[in-house]
Amino acid sequence: EVRKIYYNKEVPEPVANTTLLKRIGALKSLLAFAKNEGLIPSSPADNIKLKGGRNSLLIRKCFSREDITSIFNPLAQYNNHKYWIPLIALYTGARLEELGQLEVTDLKQEGGIYYLDINSVGRKRLKTKASARRIPLHNKLIEAGFLDYVASLNNSLNPLLFPQLGDPIKPKLTRAFSKWFARHLDKVGIPDKAKVFHSFRHTFKDACRNAEIPEDIHDALTGHNNSSVSRRYGTGHKLEVLDKYLQRISYQ
Repeated sequence: EVRKIYYNKEVPEPVANTTLLKRIGALKSLLAFAKNEGLIPSSPADNIKLKGGRNSLLIRKCFSREDITSIFNPLAQYNNHKYWIPLIALYTGARLEELGQLEVTDLKQEGGIYYLDINSVGRKRLKTKASARRIPLHNKLIEAGFLDYVASLNNSLNPLLFPQLGDPIKPKLTRAFSKWFARHLDKVGIPDKAKVFHSFRHTFKDACRNAEIPEDIHDALTGHNNSSVSRRYGTGHKLEVLDKYLQRISYQ
């Protein structure tokens, strides 16, 4: 394998630091055993450290237009979380767990604009303070029938927007869905390990740039922090401003 990579100049697939830590841990245990048994004088793995730590992940890739078609064609048969969570991610750039923990009451309307209220009310948790935000619904989601889907739910039985995820008090609602989506990518011919559900977030950011949406607007839509001092002043962008720019997003 090393010879193949060297001669063909192939680049190995990126691996998350969490995976590397597991592998290094196994290697250290093996070498430590050999050292204790007197098979080797010392373990060469004792001083191995991984730069970036456990939370430093591999670089994610965007989905191509061909990927998007491959992903959604088989999902059109569903009218549940398997279809709506990926589609909403494509048109909002929201994180997976942000979408999974949404409740029916988090779909709101103001001034004729439907939007998702990403918040930390009750059991919900957000990654950062900037993650709390309002994301207008793209017209493509409305045209696809998302409002009809929501109207069909009985939130007296389960408050979640996607009750198929199970008990709303679970600490990680989307764990099983994340694994299912990874299998779906393999099934539709997208085996690249750098393309995962989080790639929707990268894809959305690129779509914002291609639509010439100002950076502060798409940072507000995705809940990204920005170090600019001027952006710490004021109360943020009006919903109608966010909506105006969001509707520019297109994957055609």
